[in-house]
Order: sequence, then C-alpha cells, then structure tokens
Amino acid sequence: MALLSMGYEVDYLAVGDGEKSGDAIAMRWGYLRRSLPKQRVIVIDGGTKESGQALVEHIHRYYRTNEVDLMVCTHCDADHASGLAVVLEQLRVGTLLMHEPWLHAEEIHRLVKDRRTTVRSLTRKMEAGLEAAHDLWEVAERRGVPVAEPFSDPDAECRDQTISLLGPSEGYYKQLLSKFRCVPRTDPTPDSSLTTSAENNSSAIIFFTILGRKLMFTGDAGVEALTHAINYGQPRGLDFSNLELFHVPHHGSEHNIDPHVLARFRSRVAVVSAAPDGAPKHPSSRVTNALMDCGTAVYATQGRAFCHSFNAPLRLGWGPATQVPYDESLSPEESLTRVVASPLAEVNPRSIAGGYLSQPRFPRSSR
Repeated sequence: MALLSMGYEVDYLAVGDGEKSGDAIAMRWGYLRRSLPKQRVIVIDGGTKESGQALVEHIHRYYRTNEVDLMVCTHCDADHASGLAVVLEQLRVGTLLMHEPWLHAEEIHRLVKDRRTTVRSLTRKMEAGLEAAHDLWEVAERRGVPVAEPFSDPDAECRDQTISLLGPSEGYYKQLLSKFRCVPRTDPTPDSSLTTSAENNSSAIIFFTILGRKLMFTGDAGVEALTHAINYGQPRGLDFSNLELFHVPHHGSEHNIDPHVLARFRSRVAVVSAAPDGAPKHPSSRVTNALMDCGTAVYATQGRAFCHSFNAPLRLGWGPATQVPYDESLSPEESLTRVVASPLAEVNPRSIAGGYLSQPRFPRSSR
C-alpha cells in the first residue's frame, strides 16, 4: 500500500525565445501528496540564466522545497549549464554531477600537435571556451557543493537502484575531449565519423527506474554515444524495450538518432525540449515521425512548460498536453524508420501511444 501512495513528476521548462533551444528539467519522486512531501528532487540541466531562475521558482512553487538532492549538468554547452549556476546560488544542492574538462588538460596535452601549447595554456583555453560550465564549477566550489564526473562507472557515488549512469565512459570521454572546439587540433584532419559534435556526444546519459517505470535522459548525445550507452546498459539488465519516457536528444535534431538506435528502444512518451521557433531542425519531423511510427507519443515544449507524472497531485491551471502532429508531407524516402529491421520494429505503430496513468500536462496559461 505504501508504494501506491508514491508518485513522480518530470517537468520540462520552456527554454529559448526564438530558434535557440536548451534543456531545463526538474523531477521529483516519493510521497508527494503531503503538506511537506517526503521526496527526492533532481535537476537535469538548467538552460539559460532566465530558465535557471524559472527552475528555482518552479521548485519552490510546485515541489515546496528549497533543496535539490542531485543536480546534473549533462555537458558543458551554455544552453545546458548557464541556468544551473542560478539554481546553485539560490537552492541547497546535495551533489553536482558535471564534467571537469580543464582537470584533464595534462592527459590531453600530449595529443596536441602544436608544441607551443603548454598544459597551463590548454587549461586556460578550456576554461575560457567552456565558460558557462567553468562558472558553474566555480560556484559549486565556492558553496562547498561536492562535484563528481558522470562517467558510466558501476562504483559511481550516485549509482543506486534508482539511477544508472550509462555514459560516457571515462575512456570515451577523454577521446571526445581531444576533439572539443576549444582544444587545439590533435589530429591532422577532423573526425568525420561523428554525426554530432564531440561536446554533444560527451553528454551524461542517465537511466532512472522509479516505481517500476523507466525513464531515459540523453542530453545532446548522438548516435555513437547512445549506442555506447545501450551497449553498456543491456548486459547490466536494463530494459530499453519498455521505457515510460525518453528524452529526445539535442532538441530533436535528425543528426542525433538513426534507424539503428531507434530499433533498440521503445518508449510510451518522448519529449523534445525545443525553442518556439526551433522547427524544422528542432525538432525535425524525420525524428518525430519515426518515433510515432514506433508507437511513441511525442511532445515538444516549444515555448511551453510540460509535465509528465504518475500518481502526483493535481495542479490548478494545467491541462492536457497536445502531441506533436504527424508530418504527412514527408515521403517514405525521407523516413528514419525505412531501414529498421528489428523485432522491436514490429510493434503496431499506434498500439502504445496514449493510455497514460497520468496524462501529460501543459499549463493552461501557456497553451
């Protein structure tokens, strides 16, 4: 009976006011239907400074707390890191998970072709080139918040029965770090095997199992990083065939998912964090159509907050969310799903869309 009274909420806040997207996500689970909830609160990315402030206000208003148990900066891009500094300044945070690339300068230095580059100058280049993340790191240091890097290490301190870090591995991260834009050239030619940037592929990929429901958050990870993550998780007993929620990477860009990745997971709900004018890139109809072809209900923020919940208190002023429409104008040749060959791909395209135990919601004021 105790488990029946528990619930969770996942909130995507609107980020961006034009074409530029970002991620700002808060979530909680536990005994939520109490005047003083017994809960665990996590923030995943903070978007801009403005969305960071909105996260603080959201946590105060809806979670009724000023404490965050765990904060995750999936990767060092400003549209994910900037707002977290605001949250860190205004709320009590237990642990910050983020990469610290400037601490790996000595290991990367030996790969740099330009011998004029010193470890010290390389460190400074990374600190300057990843300014938003470095500012966040400095705030954490000043406020005494423990910082740990989110590698796929079975012994990582945040790993428990609820949270699994799927990637990147430490070795893969250091390979990517040598290809960051702020690092002087380490190879004679760019690596053309990556369909998205090395910075995006360095995103922390997190798998939650909450009340028997599975949720997967991917930051801006690309095909290569997602493949590594699934290959890491499957032998460890994680089931990707029955996700409740899938965070669509990089705001729904077609460069971050391909048919082979798509064939390896199924989710009832997928959420795209995208700016109001982000389309047609954020999200790409090729991505949203492909997810819907696999039976997934797809939602996009596009200037609105979005809540996905189970057994959580009702919110005044919030109403049913509207799914992303299927783009009938795309030809079969433009579909991401045309070459998927997997038992998972045999799922009836409309068989598991909808029917949620808790309807995804938009605030009425922003509809």
